[in-house]
Amino acid sequence: MPKQEKRQGVHNLRKVRRIAGLTQEKLAKIVGIAQGTAKDAENGIKPYSHELVKKIANRLGCGYVRDSGNGLPGLSATRIDTSTRIPRPSDEPYTHQWFLEWNERYMRRLMYSNIFKRYTACLQEIMEAAGDLDAKDTEDSNNPQFHTSDAFVHALFDNLDDLVDSDGLAEAFSKRKLLNLENFSIEEELDESHARYKALKSELGTLKPRD
Repeated sequence: MPKQEKRQGVHNLRKVRRIAGLTQEKLAKIVGIAQGTAKDAENGIKPYSHELVKKIANRLGCGYVRDSGNGLPGLSATRIDTSTRIPRPSDEPYTHQWFLEWNERYMRRLMYSNIFKRYTACLQEIMEAAGDLDAKDTEDSNNPQFHTSDAFVHALFDNLDDLVDSDGLAEAFSKRKLLNLENFSIEEELDESHARYKALKSELGTLKPRD
């Protein structure tokens, strides 16, 4: 195997390890950080920016004011009732607590969506770092890099299978209460990532760990 090609394989594998090193414990920590950020904002330690309120207002289809009376930016229309699958107008006014809860769910939605986009992207890296190595001539079969890459592929799949429900990412997140799906219609986006994950896993299905 050419030295440059081998070096690239090692680089890809290290890159994949960095991207895919998200265990359930680390995911829980990320959620904790999100909750802590919301708590800081509630206590006035980290007030929300006007730019963030603009994004939320645009997403909800309503206007915003730079000062809602408490020194913080706010939304100018009556709030949207998101307690049902289909959001609908409500006569209740916005509250700071509602805004905190909405923002936390919104950030979680982005967080978990992006995580699994990265997971599926890193599987492509695995195919370069491990799958391509496996296709090399048999005289290279004793190369330690084969053992490393094969073992990592299967370790990653074990990690993902433990986190991802067979019914899809949206269902898995809902069961683990990591994401409040009642407030967002993102099942399709998450399950597209899940379908990509399953397709790549199937493509690598013939790759067996060496003894």
